[in-house]
Amino acid sequence: MKKKLSLSLALLFLLSACSPAAKPSPTPAPSETAKPSAYTAGTYTATLKGHNGDLTLSVTVDDERITSASVTEHTETRGIGDYAINAITEAIVEGQTLQVDTLSGATITSATVLAAAKDCLTQAGADVTTLSSNGPAATPKDAEYSCDVVVAGAGAAGLSAAYEAAKAGAKVIVVEKQSIPGGSTARSGGSIQAAATRLQASLGVEDTPEAFAQFLIQRGEGHVNEEKLTLLAEKSSSTIDWLESLGVTFAPELQALHRSIKPDRGHSAKDHVGIASGAGGELTDMLYQACQKEGITFLFDTPAVSLIQNDKTVTGISCRSKDGSAVTISAKATVLATGGFDKNPELVAEYAPVCAGAVCSVPNGNVGDGLVMARNAGAKIVAGGGAVVLFMDLTTFSGESGGLFVLADGSRFMDESSFWFVRTKTLMDLGQDRLFYITDASTDKTGNYDDLVKSGKIFAGNSPEELAQHLGMDPAVLAATVRRYNDLCTKGVDEDFGKDAEFLKNVDPQQIYAIPFKNNSSGTFGGPITDLEGRVLASDDTVIPGLYAAGEVANGDLLWQEYPGSGTSLSINFTFGRIAGQTAAKDALS
Repeated sequence: MKKKLSLSLALLFLLSACSPAAKPSPTPAPSETAKPSAYTAGTYTATLKGHNGDLTLSVTVDDERITSASVTEHTETRGIGDYAINAITEAIVEGQTLQVDTLSGATITSATVLAAAKDCLTQAGADVTTLSSNGPAATPKDAEYSCDVVVAGAGAAGLSAAYEAAKAGAKVIVVEKQSIPGGSTARSGGSIQAAATRLQASLGVEDTPEAFAQFLIQRGEGHVNEEKLTLLAEKSSSTIDWLESLGVTFAPELQALHRSIKPDRGHSAKDHVGIASGAGGELTDMLYQACQKEGITFLFDTPAVSLIQNDKTVTGISCRSKDGSAVTISAKATVLATGGFDKNPELVAEYAPVCAGAVCSVPNGNVGDGLVMARNAGAKIVAGGGAVVLFMDLTTFSGESGGLFVLADGSRFMDESSFWFVRTKTLMDLGQDRLFYITDASTDKTGNYDDLVKSGKIFAGNSPEELAQHLGMDPAVLAATVRRYNDLCTKGVDEDFGKDAEFLKNVDPQQIYAIPFKNNSSGTFGGPITDLEGRVLASDDTVIPGLYAAGEVANGDLLWQEYPGSGTSLSINFTFGRIAGQTAAKDALS
């Protein structure tokens, strides 16, 4: 019988106590696969387009079996794609099969590796139909575990909580609905906001935790927990030191939020930033490795379903494995770190309507499981309606280098050079959810505006009046708006919204374009409220025994409507994840 690499099945047969960590893994054929026809011995390669670019796979076979499979070149994201590459290639060789499940959270990379392997084996003369055929179905088997601390979610907050709990001597299990760790953080640019750090000092940047706390508190407009935000600011520098102690390397320069916001506080993993840079993945990957060294058990493809309660005390969590069987974990402390709810339309409508219809960059698993479980357990839920939402140019990517913003009625409403999250908050205050960027050909850096007009993605006119007709606006209103803006540009003073003269540039009314700005979400605000130590509070503000929460699932009293800027969420997730893990372990072991 061939050796199997099936994470889901392997986890079901573990003893009901903590065991060595399991690595992210797909599921090969659950039983013997039909033996393929003979191969033509040799090494074969295939290059296909992955998530970020070309991926090249090399497969070596002898006359009877696949002897190796490895990706020799790729640009996939660290902490996401590399997990899939390693797991899929190992599963192919160990299972001698192409019947390997893709990893949720890294589906595109998984599918690319499998397609490349099929190409290589076809070159080798294999019967790929047999190799890809379904084996006998596995028999689902329920499983039970027990530990001191169980953590739901393996993103920044969950990994931080698990690590700290294990370091405190607790036996820890982490359940994660995806096939890989990392959550939203692995997809992020990896920037963390922190004050009074060694990097700031080395660059001559003067900053204090008090100034950082005040910046965060001001964005909350009286609706945030000032004591918690002060604690966050005070611990932010030590959070950077802690991550460095785990092997994270930070860029030698600080990342600025915006030219209007000083001092710079963005500490980014690696020497570059960006959603696909791998900087966020480096943070979670290093932390995941640290958790493995502490002997923490990870159950992937195992979403949490409900909390287990004895009277009002939470005594564990009920989960479901990939094959549908039940996984029950009894624990003295349960930590919810399940992320946000961007992908749940019902919760979005209730708690963050600004996300409705947004292009969403978070994992599909972000559907608010933790919020719902906590709410069902009697937790107090707080949400101010905000989210990490940007109204952006997702069509031309010319940004807002020159021009003006108008609402659906054709009126201008703000200083276009303001910090981008001010844009979202302004729209929320006005009760608006649409915005058009009015510009001219001077911002067409790639020369594709006219093609985009033909495809109906942006709009054009030979006058503001003509443009307004395409947008369903009153022609007189848009014409007056553009005329007024141009008058202010000529004068060099924005008397209406205070835009800096540096950014005042006339728009050519005879070659005018309208680019729709669409909302893009990468996180939500709202969930169960905790005390300063991470214990979840009930609706009467008493502690729910045995229940803790941290990270995006529990940020409802830390963020209101305007997001303070990139790196704020990661600072919250790592810092309060650590605190919740320390508290959970202390309470469980006492």
